[in-house]
Amino acid sequence: MVDANRRAFSSVSFSLSCPEECHIKTVGAMPLVVDYIVENAAEHNVGPSPSVTVDLSETDETVILTISDDGPGIPDQEFSALDAEEETQLKHASGVGLWIVQ
Repeated sequence: MVDANRRAFSSVSFSLSCPEECHIKTVGAMPLVVDYIVENAAEHNVGPSPSVTVDLSETDETVILTISDDGPGIPDQEFSALDAEEETQLKHASGVGLWIVQ
């Protein structure tokens, strides 16, 4: 996932931090969801030196995945559209990526 986004967004610096060995059982579309988040972080990062960090850590029973970037953040309009039960012509998100992740 990180390697594919490195190729697609060559101007973005990607950092991956994870244990050498980590066993994760996922359900459903989780790999697709993670890929959407990483792609969204890279695609909308318009700073002078854009970077995306993917950090994976684990305990005995839990895996913590943190995806962060140094971009401008998600606009308030996008957040309010995601919180709404349905989209309207006046209140909607600009894309489907974050809606799918939700």
